[in-house]
Amino acid sequence: MQHNEQLSGPLDENPAALIKIPNFLYGPRSRDIALTTTIWVCMLSSPCALFLVFPAYPFFATIGLIYAAWAVLVERKNLRVPKINLYLPLAIFLTWGFISLIYAPDPMFGMRNILSVLMKPLVTIIIIACATTRAKVEQAIELISKFGTFFSFQAILLILAILIVHLKPIAHISHGADASITQDYNLDFFGPLGFSMVANQIGNIYLPRGQSMFTEPGHMANFMELSIFATLARSAMIDEPYKRANLYFLIAQFVALLFTFSTAGYIALAVGLVVYSFVRTKGSVGHLLLTYIKIGIPIVVALLVVSLAFPTIWDSVVNAIWVSKITSHGIAWQSSSELRERDIQTGIALFCAHPLFGIGWNQLRVVTNWGANNALVTTAAELGIVGLVSYAYFLAAVVSTCAKNIKLLRYADNADTTLAAAAAGAFAAVFTHALFVDSEYLFFFWIAIALNYVCHNLLAQPRRDQTISPLRTISTAISQK
Repeated sequence: MQHNEQLSGPLDENPAALIKIPNFLYGPRSRDIALTTTIWVCMLSSPCALFLVFPAYPFFATIGLIYAAWAVLVERKNLRVPKINLYLPLAIFLTWGFISLIYAPDPMFGMRNILSVLMKPLVTIIIIACATTRAKVEQAIELISKFGTFFSFQAILLILAILIVHLKPIAHISHGADASITQDYNLDFFGPLGFSMVANQIGNIYLPRGQSMFTEPGHMANFMELSIFATLARSAMIDEPYKRANLYFLIAQFVALLFTFSTAGYIALAVGLVVYSFVRTKGSVGHLLLTYIKIGIPIVVALLVVSLAFPTIWDSVVNAIWVSKITSHGIAWQSSSELRERDIQTGIALFCAHPLFGIGWNQLRVVTNWGANNALVTTAAELGIVGLVSYAYFLAAVVSTCAKNIKLLRYADNADTTLAAAAAGAFAAVFTHALFVDSEYLFFFWIAIALNYVCHNLLAQPRRDQTISPLRTISTAISQK
């Protein structure tokens, strides 16, 4: 099979698609170590709350990423960076962000987050440069899936321990420094079982929201979106004896996401699953609709049965997931929906007041003490029309890559098709989540982007069992006769 893709070419067979950088140092396995180090750093960095109990962790995480970047640059073999459509829009967007600090109300506040922000696209580039073979892609997918499984069991075990044995926290954390910015927290620390922040009343039971090691349940839901799709991709990569265990791990992750009671997480996962199914059927709308009809009818019937059989529990669940988040609770606090609406309106007002250039990168926290809880509104308010256009250009590059991946699936096997579907679904999920929370600068968002480009590079690289189409084989046989 021949591809005339301009986005990227084979990583090993097409020198024209490569940029060579002279070698300086060392280590044939440096990229393997760099890839593993990068994933570990991302999984344990904020919003993982490890830094609250181990304050030195951000320093070691920074050292780890610097090492990973250095290992990629100085690997003994010449560095081969595929020419993809990500670098230019990303460079334009980041450059404008830096320029905006010139006229920002508090430029030093924006500067303090620069290192944290730059680490995220750096992670994307490292993963793209390291995961150049299917074995390395499987290595990254497996590691993400294992972290998701660990965090899932950790959250579930903590909920069970609190409900059954009334486990008490060993410490309460009220504040801490994240990315050089001191923030207020309200976390109960349960040691190896992680953190708990808030509980929902389900019937007569106060059920803690699943949180694991994250600073809040919504962030755990955001990570589980990435992890679930990584586990789905892994299901097509492993041998049959391990598929059953992988299925159990996947179920645990779904349950953990359910226990976060994150409405944004539910919506994001649903969007991601629609995209996953669409790519999995190689763009067939008919197959997609048929699949969702088969799956949707039993789910609707099951929900009706539960609502009729257990009306009290059903009302409590609906209240925890939906009602309590769109209605006020008196003077004590506003619903999360009302807070988000207020923040979005503030962001829109600031955009209207500074439409062309915005108020400066990371300045919404200066003006409102919080972001706009929407990636697009935050970008528009802080960087204006110029920044919003550059951000849209960046997103369009990622979406176009997902579309190109679908075209490349014509002769792909089940593993490649599942990987492409999972990568597209993960990006759709984390971006949808960023429309409810300012999560566009979390590591999960940038890992999902990297997976789509890595997938494209693999699909664009011909395999021996995919190089010749069936029609070409038949025509060749006829001509030989």
